[in-house]
This record gives sequence, structure tokens and C-alpha cells, in this order.
Amino acid sequence: MDVKTLLSSQELKDSLDKHWPDTLEIARALALGEQYDVHLFADSWPHITTLILTYNEGSAKSMNNRLCTSSCLTAFVTGVFIFSTDASKSVSTLEKSGIITDFKISIVLGSPFNSLLSFNMLKLNFCVPMMSTIHAIDLPMAIEIDPTKREELKDFLYRHWPDTVEIVHALTLSDGHSIHLFADSWPHVTTLILTYNEGSAKQVFIFTTDASQGVLTLEKSGIIADLEISLVIGDKEILQRAMDKIISDPLYVGQKYHICEEVAARFIYNASFVTMNKKPLPAGYKLDAIHSSDVELIASKWHPYDGLKRLMIHYITNYPNVAIYDTTREPPQPISWVTSSGLGALWHLYTVEEHRGKGLGTLVIQEITEKLLAEGVTPLTYIQLSKKSSQSIFAKLGYVRTGSVVAFMDALQ
Repeated sequence: MDVKTLLSSQELKDSLDKHWPDTLEIARALALGEQYDVHLFADSWPHITTLILTYNEGSAKSMNNRLCTSSCLTAFVTGVFIFSTDASKSVSTLEKSGIITDFKISIVLGSPFNSLLSFNMLKLNFCVPMMSTIHAIDLPMAIEIDPTKREELKDFLYRHWPDTVEIVHALTLSDGHSIHLFADSWPHVTTLILTYNEGSAKQVFIFTTDASQGVLTLEKSGIIADLEISLVIGDKEILQRAMDKIISDPLYVGQKYHICEEVAARFIYNASFVTMNKKPLPAGYKLDAIHSSDVELIASKWHPYDGLKRLMIHYITNYPNVAIYDTTREPPQPISWVTSSGLGALWHLYTVEEHRGKGLGTLVIQEITEKLLAEGVTPLTYIQLSKKSSQSIFAKLGYVRTGSVVAFMDALQ
């Protein structure tokens, strides 16, 4: 529908100023004369998620003076601006409006994802007698939280969003970890995305109370196209939709990912829930840290992909870890171990099969829990929902299931 038939220009401008401040181009277009043939399309009314502006110009110079300051535009006739809080809606609205088949269009501006989809629609419909230029501009839909606001955010998360412990821990790390926090809005937050570096590998954690908003914030932040990402953790629906909508796009050029089929629950340590005392180590074994000579062996047993192997090596060499060695062999061999990350997350709990059933896994968990607590870090872990025995052991050791289930999206390169 053309919104201009429903409201006066001033009413529409006032509404956008109040509720959608990043639609500046629309506000300016509404002030232009009739000769500019301004049209404004919406997906619905009055509950709008997508607005598409079209208007005519005689030259790039006149547009530059009125709507934008880009110096890269060439002479054109019709321009299209796409504003949306829902990428799928924007594509549907664009298609139904019939705008994209207009041979006079020479420029489309919108979020990178919307622009790519527009370009695909042009190709699929074979409507390119003149080659349109697609310019992608980042609309401020993903807000990067100012570092000066992080302490305020930390207090908020402690009180209202307890399963975001990874963010709380990340805020205590040094600048060398390149921590960034993105939100869908501020201060009324429904989605938070944490990115931080572990050595050369980047990890992404997605927290949201609204899956569609989570996907949108991920898309607008541009995070997912980063080739250095090794692991993405979040709601499985979000990860799957990210794969379907962003990564699977034929024009997407970035990392290749695999989503683990099984989801996991987050467990956070709470001393009040410990019900199992520490037992002595059986004869023939020794508690130790992982020896440098065994790092490669232990990392190779975690994941088949080289990037995640390197990440595990980084964990082992930089953060607390615990191993039990079989001293009946010479040299002693590691037969049970667990590692941790900069966020205090336990990874790679493993016991060699012939040594299972002796409580060794329980001992390494207790030992690393003590190490992390001594450093002022509250430990957490992720356990697949099917692994009931592991959940039971961690529960006895004081780990409490907290928050929603999560999925893992691993880099394949």
C-alpha cells in the first residue's frame, strides 16, 4: 500500500521522527515537490515493519544535495530506499509493490542483506535491460554498546537476565580480547550479541527473548560474515534462520558453518547446591595440569576441524585445565581431562574408555571448579540434553541448569 494515501506528509513525518529516527531520507523526500513523484510503500498499516521509498531525480548531483552525501552515485532516474525491521517482510513488500521491475530504477539503497536480495530478484526476473547499481548501506539496527555503558549493563544482567553469565565474564577480560556487544535497541534490550577473541579465533554468543529480533540484529551487525569466527552459540532457531537467510544466500561469501543437531543446556556453578564431597584419587593416578607434550594429542580428540583444534590449543595453553595421568605407564599418559575458556566455560571433558567408572571425570570437574573459583570466576558448562548422566554428575557438584537451551554453529574452515 502507498502510505501517502493514508496520512498527510506532516503526520507521517511526525510519526517517523518519533518512532523510526533512522528514516531520515523519507522525511526529506516528503518535503520535495510533486515533480519528484514520491511514493512510500508499507507492508501493513498501522503496524509497520517495512517502508520502501521511491522517488525520481534528474541527476545524481540533485539527489546528493537533497537526500544523501554519497559522491559515488552516477546519473539516474529513479531511486529506491528500503527500511525494515524484518528482512523477509521487506523482500515480500518489495516484490508485491512491483517496484523492482521498474526499468528506470538505477539505485537501490538498504541494509546489505535487503540489497543483495533485491539484486537477486532483479536477476531472477531478468529485468536488467539497464544494469542497476546496488548500494548497501548499514542502517543502525544493531547498536554497539558504548564501553562506558558496560558496567550499567552488567548490573542489569545480574538482576534481570541471569543466563547471560558469559557476557558478565567477558566484561572483566582485558582489551586484548577485542570485546564487542551489540543490542537491538537501548536501553530496552531484547537481544544482546557478544563477540570476543580467543587468540586468532572469534566467538559469538547470542542472547535474545525474541528469535526474529535476534536474527535481525545478527544480520544488521554484519558479524556473521567475519571469516575469523570459529564458534557461534545461541538459540537453535536463530542459528538455523541465520543459515537459511544469510549464509545460504548465493551472494554470501564468508565462513562455512555446521549446526550441531543436538541442543545443550547451560549449567552455572552455585556452591549452595553441592551435594557430593571430593573423594581421594585412586592408586596409580596423578592429578596435574595438561603437559605441554600432550597438548596436540588432547586437542585432536576434541574436534575434527583445524580451526577448533587451534582454539582448544589456545584454551589449554592460556586458561586453567586439569588432567589425571596414568602413572603405571612410562611416560605417564593423560587419561582424563577438562579445559576452560576465558569466560570460565568448561570444555572437552573426556575420560579414556578403559579408565571410566572410577570417578575420574568427577574429580577433574571438582578440581577445575576450585581453580576457577580461586581466580574469581564462576564456572559454567554446556551439556547436551540427551546426556542425562553428565547432567546428574554436574548437578551433584553444584552446577545448576539456568536459562534457555543453546545450539552450536561450528566453523568448517
